[in-house]
Amino acid sequence: LPIWDASFLVNNVRVDGFGYDARFYDSDGIQWSGWHRHVWDDKARVLQRVPVTLFDRDDITFWDFIVWALKEMKISYPKDDDYATGLF
Repeated sequence: LPIWDASFLVNNVRVDGFGYDARFYDSDGIQWSGWHRHVWDDKARVLQRVPVTLFDRDDITFWDFIVWALKEMKISYPKDDDYATGLF
């Protein structure tokens, strides 16, 4: 199982992203395992972890992970740009 992490930072503070942990707790204190999304809670001024199944596939590639993570975070990139296509 590949384990990757993607983050969107503002002023060096993670405000969105995806990750994988063998064990983590959500905002209700429930223990989970696996893929989760880091979601900024502006009212509480903390990062919450929310379980997701988006990446629960044995055949996921790093490219799939990055593209799906960026899409879910609503981050666009120039798909035809030589720099962007050369990254992967």
